[in-house]
Amino acid sequence: MVRAGIYVTVFAPDKDSLAVRADALWGLLTGTGAGALDARAARARGVQGPLLRATRPLGRNDAPRYTTYKMYAETVGNAWAAIVRSPGTASGVLIGRAEGDGALVHLNIADRAFKNRLIDVFGGSGQGKSFFVQKFMLPVLLRNSWATAVDTVGGYETLCAIAGGQTIQLGGPRTAAINIWDGPRATEEELAARVRFVVRAHEVLLAESGRPITGRIRSVVGQGVRAVYTACRRGETPTERRLVDWLEEQATHQEDHEDKRLFKDVAADLYPYARDGEHAALVDRPTSFGFDTRLLAFHIDPKELRPDTPIYAFVMFAMTDIADRRDALAQAWGRRAGRGTVQHLLAIDEGWNILRHEAGQDWVAGIGRTGRHSGMVPMFVSQKLSDLTSNRAAAAYFDQTSLHFIFNMHDTNDESGVDPRQWIAGKLRLTDGEAARIGTLAGKEAADKKRLEYAQMFMIRTTKTASRPVRGVVNVPSSPEEAWLFASDPDDKEYRARMVRAVAADPEHPTGEEVYQAVCLLAEGATPAEVDAARQALPPGAAASDDIDERDTATAGTGGAPWIAAR
Repeated sequence: MVRAGIYVTVFAPDKDSLAVRADALWGLLTGTGAGALDARAARARGVQGPLLRATRPLGRNDAPRYTTYKMYAETVGNAWAAIVRSPGTASGVLIGRAEGDGALVHLNIADRAFKNRLIDVFGGSGQGKSFFVQKFMLPVLLRNSWATAVDTVGGYETLCAIAGGQTIQLGGPRTAAINIWDGPRATEEELAARVRFVVRAHEVLLAESGRPITGRIRSVVGQGVRAVYTACRRGETPTERRLVDWLEEQATHQEDHEDKRLFKDVAADLYPYARDGEHAALVDRPTSFGFDTRLLAFHIDPKELRPDTPIYAFVMFAMTDIADRRDALAQAWGRRAGRGTVQHLLAIDEGWNILRHEAGQDWVAGIGRTGRHSGMVPMFVSQKLSDLTSNRAAAAYFDQTSLHFIFNMHDTNDESGVDPRQWIAGKLRLTDGEAARIGTLAGKEAADKKRLEYAQMFMIRTTKTASRPVRGVVNVPSSPEEAWLFASDPDDKEYRARMVRAVAADPEHPTGEEVYQAVCLLAEGATPAEVDAARQALPPGAAASDDIDERDTATAGTGGAPWIAAR
């Protein structure tokens, strides 16, 4: 969670006035009435001087002879550059503490020392990688950045609820629709770029279906795509079925038997994705969601869209276009707001699937070259390092990556017999001890034994100037609120959903505030059954208060439940 500290200095002409003003401020900070902050406050006796300087612009003292700056020193060691042990950047989002001396570890994805903005996250199931990605994503969003997530677990619903984002379901009877034909094409240049993308998307789809992509295949698809766009110049929506219609029509006009067969075969390969085909609801309709929300999370149903199917590869490649279009919107939003380049975090579970085809490889290579200027920050998340050792393109991506976050891995060898830990040690020039440490990473269980106090990861940061990567073990803390907010375990998700239903006035459409209340209640140890019982005990016509505070007490009939108060 995000915690903010506010230093307030009170000025007054005399001691009595100072006491009155200080008491009024104390009430404003700690009160629960209209306009109050309901915060925890303390008086900074004995340190007024440093606090006064901290409240000055840029941390500076106004006195001309005693100009003093804030010194950011989390530990004594951090005050001396030669002995800093943090593998993080000098500033940015706080992600944890360094193992050993406890130095704070920050990450600034816009740091100019990085050779690019490519990031990867590895770790076995349940080791904390999904938790870390969301924990990092929330403060990134709070810094007026954008984020796009693609996952197969469905763990972003709660983050979207409290951050004002949108969750998109892909696959299944209620699937959203992705129309790859959509997109800017007002100018000839935009139209040409759109044609290239749609052609390459079909190359991915046909190749995954087992059809070799020859020059003739590429030419036929290209002709068809251009013909569809020409037919839709007057405002009609281009769709997959229009391409199938065109292929079938062209087949009837071919005199050469081989050409006729080619058009028919390509059309047949596309039948599952058009008209009444198995995946037509997903790809043969107008796109059913907007692109302009700052947080957009896609949940790919692994039962409906398996990673070894053509439609999965097709959808993953479609994500590259969605990411590009959202990044363009983010930069336009930043320019209107006068913010300059806006960071756009793109977190993709098993993102290596994008690299299965040349089209995806070209896109990633382009991001590596231009991401600094566009704001795009791809973060590929995976469960096994063997995804790299068995994929040359993925290994090449790994070689380019500036940031590696490695949690404990379950796999010790991939199908080729390669030990992933030794493989990564060779790639990043780690010592034998560091490679072995990756295999022993483990979090610390909290006192309540219901969550981890922190997870552990091995962070490796490469820069343009350093001769070797900066690396070290980072403890990623988990508060009770964060544990429930970012939980991805199926049982935890269901329990959280039960609490949301218990809290929400409309269980089918909970508000972001109600979702956050549910998370806070779970963090305090409340159960959905207790909340239900407290609600049912309210007097007729009474409503549950929106205030969730440990100091609130219930009125008559609530059985003393501290999280429910009658209005």
